[in-house]
Amino acid sequence: MDNAETPTSFPYKSRTHLLPGWPGCIIAVLMLLVETTEGFAQVASLSNVKALSQGLFPLLFLSGWAYWLFWVHRFHVVLREITSGIYPITPWRAVLYHFIPIYAFVHIFRWPSEAVTFINRALHPTVSPAMNGKWLGALLFSGFFLSIIDVSLGLAVTSVAGLYLNRKLRLVVEDAPQIALAESSVFYRPS
Repeated sequence: MDNAETPTSFPYKSRTHLLPGWPGCIIAVLMLLVETTEGFAQVASLSNVKALSQGLFPLLFLSGWAYWLFWVHRFHVVLREITSGIYPITPWRAVLYHFIPIYAFVHIFRWPSEAVTFINRALHPTVSPAMNGKWLGALLFSGFFLSIIDVSLGLAVTSVAGLYLNRKLRLVVEDAPQIALAESSVFYRPS
């Protein structure tokens, strides 16, 4: 496939819908409430309330991060569909790279940069100001780092990054007209 055959526009239609980012934020707020309740229960010596909050927290933790990984998968499914499979990161690879100990830190910067590159190319600067993939990666990295300190705060930061990415990709998928991309697409990988 040479440059003459490189797609110059994508359909911007997807069979799959983006997941909303707000459930992650709600789970983060619930986790914060459970943490606060547990602290008050410990001070007031309310063992029943403390036991309940200790039982709820792991459930909220698992559901929050499971939702995040499901969101990452769905986000990449939509990107692959609207680029006719040219977007380089497959949905399962995007999720599984979160579990590789050292590479996960590289991946947290890599996939937002790839997604931002596509979104910036698809939207005119007049429709939406250009995003910086490195800053978005830094926001996601800080969310994962904050999870070591406080899980609810880390989930809230990653969910906010997800809300931002959702909003920008939604402009491409639903609101933007078919925009011709540059002749040689950033996602063109010679076979």
